[in-house]
Amino acid sequence: MDGELYELARLALYTKRTMKNGNENEYKLGEYVNRMIFSFLPSEGSFFIKADECTDTQSWYKALQKRAVKEIHLVIFFEENNIKFAGFSNSAKQGLFTEYKDGKKTFWAAKWEFDSVSKSWTVYYKEFEWTGNSNLTYNFPECSKDFERALIDIEKLACKLGFDNFAYIFKDAYGILTSKDAPLIPEWTNDSMLDLQGEKAKLFWAASRADVFGGMGSWNDIPDCVAHEMGLQEDYDRLSHDLYISIKKAVMNAVNC
Repeated sequence: MDGELYELARLALYTKRTMKNGNENEYKLGEYVNRMIFSFLPSEGSFFIKADECTDTQSWYKALQKRAVKEIHLVIFFEENNIKFAGFSNSAKQGLFTEYKDGKKTFWAAKWEFDSVSKSWTVYYKEFEWTGNSNLTYNFPECSKDFERALIDIEKLACKLGFDNFAYIFKDAYGILTSKDAPLIPEWTNDSMLDLQGEKAKLFWAASRADVFGGMGSWNDIPDCVAHEMGLQEDYDRLSHDLYISIKKAVMNAVNC
């Protein structure tokens, strides 16, 4: 799974846990993240006043709490994202939806900037007014079944194209998703992800395993060319699209349900 989406998922889970338990645990930055900066919308009537800015996750949550945050969701506009650009930073339209008790709804978008000196990233989260549909609903069973079908179909295509390495990844992801046992949590995972249990954990880690979209060496690279040469471009495009959407839906359902 790409780092941008992983950090959004972590942030959503951390906030949900803190809202539920009331314990403001330390939020550990990913090893590739140097710092996070959160910029709130200016308060009403304060057009010429600089918006509140927080430089760490704990103070950001306290600011959310002060504003009486009611809900937070991970939102991915997968239909508006281009699979071909999946390997580039800041290319996906995704973020965090927040709703306050006064009815105000906002959206937090992230911008990643790389520091060549520290070899790490600064992530700028900026709050905007929410203009989308506020009826954010999720269907856990349907999402899981669609994901299973997408993995089966694209594994067959990978075998047909001669990419056993990708076929193995898709088969492994299917095994995680359908296993009766709890998934093996990767050693590199962060503490926020421990909130994912049972079927949620299966969905999330299967999505992480199956996310093969990116730049050179990814499913977007040579397999695309081979599919074209073999006259299977239509199948490749359709099944890749189905998998991409299934992965994004799986992550949203795992985090938000």
